Amino acid sequence: MELARAQNRKEKLYNNMLKTRERSAALLEKLREYEAAYNAESKEVERLKRLLNEEEAVEAMGTLSLSQPPRSGTSTRDTNV
Repeated sequence: MELARAQNRKEKLYNNMLKTRERSAALLEKLREYEAAYNAESKEVERLKRLLNEEEAVEAMGTLSLSQPPRSGTSTRDTNV
């Protein structure tokens, strides 16, 4: 009788071990999926940051050229007053 109980406990532990191994494999696969998605989104964020910085630089260049006075040496004021 003791032998049968010990064998049942052993079989139950073995089955638990197999189930845990399967769940671990599934969790590892899910972790890899999340990791790949995270890495892809990180690259997308960096790409968008670079794009935004480039656009801001272009806008700043355009704003600077519009806000600077003409450099022709002539004044825009009327000198014949």
